Amino acid sequence: MIKTDGRKIIRTEPTNTQPMHSDSYTTKVEPPYSYNSHNIVHWEPESKKLLVFSQYMGGDPVKLEIKKHAKSWLAKAGTFLDNKCIEKKTRWKYICKPLDGYNKTTYSIFINQDPTGPEMECNCQGFQTKIQKGEEPFCSHCLAVKQFIHINQHSRAPPERISRK
Repeated sequence: MIKTDGRKIIRTEPTNTQPMHSDSYTTKVEPPYSYNSHNIVHWEPESKKLLVFSQYMGGDPVKLEIKKHAKSWLAKAGTFLDNKCIEKKTRWKYICKPLDGYNKTTYSIFINQDPTGPEMECNCQGFQTKIQKGEEPFCSHCLAVKQFIHINQHSRAPPERISRK
């Protein structure tokens, strides 16, 4: 077993039908028992996409625009999680409390039930400006909420803490 970037990589032995060289090994990536702000970028779907876009080297202007913001969105979302700024208020509403020494505004993030609109809505200036410009709205607050939801839905106790009653 090899650990990298918060992911467990398990190498299995080659089968009898496979040649005996290193390329014949099967690689399986297992999710962690517990998600956190450091390993969530490899598992939450929106974060994974942004991680790929952050390394984009092509010439597509839409992808280049996403690349421009991807690293800062991921970093800021991680900071919100590290500082426990995300809080669930109701089934459809979350808040993102301000970072100490950074800003003083608490933002509200709503999970949209209307399939024709964006998946989430935030009341931050960046999100609202994108809506007014007719662009695809997105912000680090929404990303942090997506990561928060993923962490809470998919984390599990380590094997030694699972009760066998």
